[in-house]
Amino acid sequence: MQRAIALVLAGGHIQGYGVLTVNRTKAALPFAGFYRIVDFALSSLSRSGIGRVGVICQYLPASLIEHVGNGEPWGLNGFGCEIRLMPPFVGVGKIEWFRGTADAIYQNMNFVDDWSPSYVIVCSAEHVYSLDFSEVVLFHETSGADLTIVEKQVPPGQPSRRFGYVVSDSEGRVIRFEEKPAKPPSDRISMGIYVFNTDVLVRQMQRLAQGEKCFNLASEVIPSMIDGHKVVTYPFHGYWNYLETAEGYYRASMSLLDDEPEIDLAGWQVMTNPNDRGLGYRPSAAIGPGANVKNSLISPGCSIEGAVINSILSPGVVVEREAIVQDSILMHDVQVGQGVRLCQVVSDKDVVFEPGSEVGWEQPAPSEKQLNLTLIGKGFVVTPRSFSQWYAGRAQLRGGKAKCEAT
Repeated sequence: MQRAIALVLAGGHIQGYGVLTVNRTKAALPFAGFYRIVDFALSSLSRSGIGRVGVICQYLPASLIEHVGNGEPWGLNGFGCEIRLMPPFVGVGKIEWFRGTADAIYQNMNFVDDWSPSYVIVCSAEHVYSLDFSEVVLFHETSGADLTIVEKQVPPGQPSRRFGYVVSDSEGRVIRFEEKPAKPPSDRISMGIYVFNTDVLVRQMQRLAQGEKCFNLASEVIPSMIDGHKVVTYPFHGYWNYLETAEGYYRASMSLLDDEPEIDLAGWQVMTNPNDRGLGYRPSAAIGPGANVKNSLISPGCSIEGAVINSILSPGVVVEREAIVQDSILMHDVQVGQGVRLCQVVSDKDVVFEPGSEVGWEQPAPSEKQLNLTLIGKGFVVTPRSFSQWYAGRAQLRGGKAKCEAT
């Protein structure tokens, strides 16, 4: 689809992920074994025929830049295609970081100018979903709108202050838009996916050029467009997850182990970079004769001699004899030593659990069971005594989200 390009917002600093985003933006966080969260947006754009994509990044972009590369895994290179990674830069008279989503777009409007499209898609790299963007663009075009907002209905009883809320009339025209209101005015939320007429987006960005302080797209730019522009909604009925916190990330990940998961990795044709940590060269997983693997997602290159129960293992994870990994997510090349016991652990890459270590194993009775995550930072070495002080006070720590972080 040559008449549309995309700007993908790949993130500032994300609260709620603790040590998991100390070294990377949320968009680069591994998901479902060997994918990254950014893969969902890039795969949807590629499958929709959107071949010109600018990825705007600011917070710790190195991991994201390495993963995205030249866009070849998603078919976003070659004649008529381009993926451009756009971190902040120093220019003549410019020394500022992006001051918000609208400012990030404004500072990268040269990408829009280079291609002169009819429409500009703006979306986030930090959500899990599958969407045919070509259908959204066609809907936008035929509706005669200046801006189309992709919306989703919130299930009854689940309104939240974390979203932007849309109020529209019977014809789908937006009459009110509020970002993160104290009291949600409707049950319709913005998914953070927009289609702008290019000339309309240019005029909105000119407000920043003229010194107007409208740095945020959702809270400042879009609400001001409601009265003077035709803003409509495109209803989306599929799966979409914001992954707001580490707890949300954990629950969405573990839902992949359900009998009929809503996240359909194969059906969605999610693509990733096979050169990421040598994914394309990893051998098949090796399951030893004494291993016990139940209801788990095991990636290439794993070696399992112990027990893996209801867990997700990224490439290269080693689980030695007599070790037990339960209800956990272990990222690339984690080493689980002999006799280690892990429960409700989310471990970043290259962590070593020395023989005899126990993390999160103490569980409440089934009727009291609740989520008590332990987050382990990249490269941390866990010894049998690493969490002794934490265990002593564990009874007082239950009832929240992530309970312990090791960096």
